[in-house]
Amino acid sequence: MEEKIQLSPLIRRRLNLEDLKYHLIYLLEDAEPCSYNSIGNFISDMCDILKDSFLEENNISATPKTKDELYHYLVDLFYKSLYEFYMDECK
Repeated sequence: MEEKIQLSPLIRRRLNLEDLKYHLIYLLEDAEPCSYNSIGNFISDMCDILKDSFLEENNISATPKTKDELYHYLVDLFYKSLYEFYMDECK
């Protein structure tokens, strides 16, 4: 049984999935996935950038635990899309 990632109320209140999707699309326009030495590093980096951008744009000073929770949430949410993007670009 999978454990669902719990986000703090501070993050959940500001989380807008459509905005995250658009921000990710924007990030991918300039991304060079084939320059990464693995697909895992690419997915990790994109989710880390998205996490940092979200926190900065919403002026949230998060604890390391909250940052980790958000990062894992974003990986869980976008890994399939990022995997497919990587595979399409780096065949």
